[in-house]
Amino acid sequence: MPRQQTPPLVDSVWLSQRGGMYLTRAVRGHFIADRTQLVARMAELFDWIVSGGLRVNIARRSPLSDAARAHRDIESGAPTGKILLEV
Repeated sequence: MPRQQTPPLVDSVWLSQRGGMYLTRAVRGHFIADRTQLVARMAELFDWIVSGGLRVNIARRSPLSDAARAHRDIESGAPTGKILLEV
């Protein structure tokens, strides 16, 4: 599998000088107000997965005892999908 490459650094000042562009990231708390809403959204997500509306790319399944190896693999950028740790 091809190794993932680190994206180039982005200069936030350069962005702001070109029309007020900026970087942001999604934070769960900005979109889900409370536990009731979280449970409802998670149910919707899992319904999509079960129905085939959302495909989850699983690269590998490993026993929990291999968690350290899985973590190193993720840091290396080698896997192109999720690594599931089985309990």
